[in-house]
Amino acid sequence: MSSPRAPWLPAVGSLSPAPTPPGGRDLVLESRTGDGPWHAFAHAAADDDGHFAVKGRVLQRPGRIEVRGRVPGAGTTKPVAVAIRPLRLAAVGDINLGDQPGDAIAANGPGYPWQGAGKALRHADITFGNLECAVSTRGEPFPKEYNFRATPAALAGLRRNSGIDVLNLANNHVGDYGPDATIDTVRGVERLGMKAVGAGPDLQRALAPQVVQRLGLKVAFVGFSEIAPIEFAAAPGRPGTAWARPDQIAQAVQAARREADVVVATFHWGIEKQTLETARQRELADVAVRAGAQVVIGAHPHTLQPVRRQGGAIVAYSLGNFVFAAQSPETTTTGILELDLTAEGVAKGNWRAARIAGSRPLLAKQAPRRLPMRDDLRMEAGVNLPEL
Repeated sequence: MSSPRAPWLPAVGSLSPAPTPPGGRDLVLESRTGDGPWHAFAHAAADDDGHFAVKGRVLQRPGRIEVRGRVPGAGTTKPVAVAIRPLRLAAVGDINLGDQPGDAIAANGPGYPWQGAGKALRHADITFGNLECAVSTRGEPFPKEYNFRATPAALAGLRRNSGIDVLNLANNHVGDYGPDATIDTVRGVERLGMKAVGAGPDLQRALAPQVVQRLGLKVAFVGFSEIAPIEFAAAPGRPGTAWARPDQIAQAVQAARREADVVVATFHWGIEKQTLETARQRELADVAVRAGAQVVIGAHPHTLQPVRRQGGAIVAYSLGNFVFAAQSPETTTTGILELDLTAEGVAKGNWRAARIAGSRPLLAKQAPRRLPMRDDLRMEAGVNLPEL
């Protein structure tokens, strides 16, 4: 197994106090671990003043390294200590800012849902969740059993208090108040500086990868739903969600792989209240993994389902509820999945257990539990998050 690669390391500066090279002279960035040999990882040409801008991938394992600049035949800069670490992705399940959580927000303020878990979410480099409601003042309710709608203020409170960067909208509630409200939701998410995944004003936008760059590592997100109503599905020229068709999944993941170092595919799938994934969930996960996804995150069952290793990817079949009007023990059990990402995929994983009370998640006092990533048999068999 090859060693994890660190994120892209950008470097900008000048060669002083090394001799200033003439314009166009080759410049090399080098790195090393401890007292080991120096390895070149980027090349560039300095301008007439000796300034340069270089990007390159450092190949050492995460940890403390040294970086220097060198002009062949002229000299080197003084080595600089740099800390290399994986990117931390935090992922949570269903977030409904309407219904009972909406009532709690109206009574206690937009920061209420995040008082227990917001700090932990903000600590991650990228935070992801599934927004299970429309956010709009327009539209009429679609004829179905449950319709969820939140206010723009509640969504702004999510952004401000949770630090969430990416929201999946490919689900069976973003269309609850019609296509105009769906577009409002997408635009509302984007106006707040977040990425809206799996929905858009047309099919092309719904399938388009949404890329976030942190620590120089590019992480692309794509989202799909196969939960009725089918009327919520996007089409050319029609707003909606990306439907989980195998051909569309493969094409979208492949497009994301061309744009990013790591691809996260998220799905709205499965059967409500079930604690094990279905054969259909495994089939769709396999499609995404074969196309190049290194992480697969599921939602909709409202319960936690196993985390498994499939091929070279980590698949979390359902992260359950997070901000939701949950009542039963299986639907109030929740938490935060933390994955450390490198250019090769998932290097490490933790589970922060929580429980929903008053429609909001409250973190357990116990320390985060580590996923047994090195135990291939256990990871392939599946790890039950409530047991960690």
